[in-house]
Amino acid sequence: MKFDVMPVATEKQIEEIEAVASLAWQECSAGLLYSEKQNTDLFDEMHSKESMKRLMQAGQIYYMLLADNQLAGYLAFRNNGTSIFLYILYIKPAFRRKGLGRKALEHFDKMLSGDEFRHIRKLTLRVPQSYPQVIHILKHLDFQITKTFDGQSDRGHPLNEYVMERKIKRNLAIDYGK
Repeated sequence: MKFDVMPVATEKQIEEIEAVASLAWQECSAGLLYSEKQNTDLFDEMHSKESMKRLMQAGQIYYMLLADNQLAGYLAFRNNGTSIFLYILYIKPAFRRKGLGRKALEHFDKMLSGDEFRHIRKLTLRVPQSYPQVIHILKHLDFQITKTFDGQSDRGHPLNEYVMERKIKRNLAIDYGK
């Protein structure tokens, strides 16, 4: 399976990512103990086309993950100075269990090996405590739980999450195959 990563830059690409984000949110919000309104608010706050545009203007970067030239998922991150905060890494169900998450992280590591990012030491993310399967996968990808985050979203919805981190793996030689 050919793997590629493409920066999201156009309105059409943002719309494509929003459609995948909607699929991801439907799948993932089922595990959250929120009301329908809270789920809608959280999606609008973090994953709608309008919020993506706002977040991109504030420095968040989105990439499309392509498998055999098909949109297989996406990731979003932000440079926080000494770390990269990974907001989302989502693989569509039809493309799972094919190593695409690992390939996305390997691409990330390779990108972060350049001089521009030499000060970056780790990837950080937060994952809901109610997602044991995702936590297991992240541990398999060398992430470790570093602390618990019990806070609120911008709209006051409770967030009970783990903060997970992983060191940047420098100078990886990557061959994704064809």
